[in-house]
Amino acid sequence: MNHLLPEGQFTLDVSEGDCPQNFTVSKPNPGEMTFGEQMIHIAGGNVFRFHQITGLPAPFAFDPAHLPPTNKESAVKLLEAVV
Repeated sequence: MNHLLPEGQFTLDVSEGDCPQNFTVSKPNPGEMTFGEQMIHIAGGNVFRFHQITGLPAPFAFDPAHLPPTNKESAVKLLEAVV
């Protein structure tokens, strides 16, 4: 899984470098995700699949039906847990 580390670090760097307002900015269409929702989606998807593949305990519980806050602080914290 070490080959995935550069992409994960890149995603984390992008999240850390973006301004907090961009995490919750409105979206043009209801079916689209805000930047914060997308970062939470990436972190949750990684946790879900890696747990399925490895059987190792997940670093945090993730339920797509009940997303955590999608602000910058929450998104970066979850991304840090999976990078």
